[in-house]
Amino acid sequence: LYTYQFQFNTLDNIARYGGNGTLTQGDNLLESVRGYYFSDTRELVAVDEVEMENLEYKMKSDSVRYNMDTEIAHFFGKTYIWNDNGEILSADRGWYDTNQAEYHFTEKSYILTETREAWADTIDYGRNTEDAVMYGNIQMRDEEQKIIAFGDYGVYWGALENAMLTENPSLVSFDPEQD
Repeated sequence: LYTYQFQFNTLDNIARYGGNGTLTQGDNLLESVRGYYFSDTRELVAVDEVEMENLEYKMKSDSVRYNMDTEIAHFFGKTYIWNDNGEILSADRGWYDTNQAEYHFTEKSYILTETREAWADTIDYGRNTEDAVMYGNIQMRDEEQKIIAFGDYGVYWGALENAMLTENPSLVSFDPEQD
C-alpha cells in the first residue's frame, strides 16, 4: 500500500490513509482517495473515486471492500466494470471475484455486449464462459435477433448464444419486416 498520509492503530490493528493511496497485489491495482486497512482480516476498504484494474478488467466505484486473501472485491454503490471481452457491466451492489472472473450483482444489474443487453435485479455472470443467471425483473435485448424478452428468472449460455426465460416470460419482436 503506497500513500502519503498513513496512520496505524496498534490496539485495533486498523490503518487509515488519506491523500490518495495505491494498493498492488499481483496484477491487481487498486487506487482511492482514502481508505482503511484491517490487518487482522487482510481487508482494504477503499473510499472515494475507487479504481481497480488489471489486464482483464477495469472497475470504477465509490467504495470497495477488497479481501487480499480471497481477492474478492465487494462494492456498495454504483459501480462500472469494463472487461477484456469488450463488455460493460454495472450494478449498485455486489462483488467481483478477480481470481475466478465471476460477478455477482444484486441491485440494478446490467450487462452490455456488442449486440446484447440484459437488466435484472440480480445477475450471476462468469466472464470466461459468458454464462449468466438472472433473477427478478429481467429484460434482455438482442439487436441481431431484433427481440426484447422479459421474465423473472432466466439463464443465458454465452457459448451457445441461447437464453431461457421463465416465470412470467414474454417476447417482443421489433423487426419492421415481420408482421
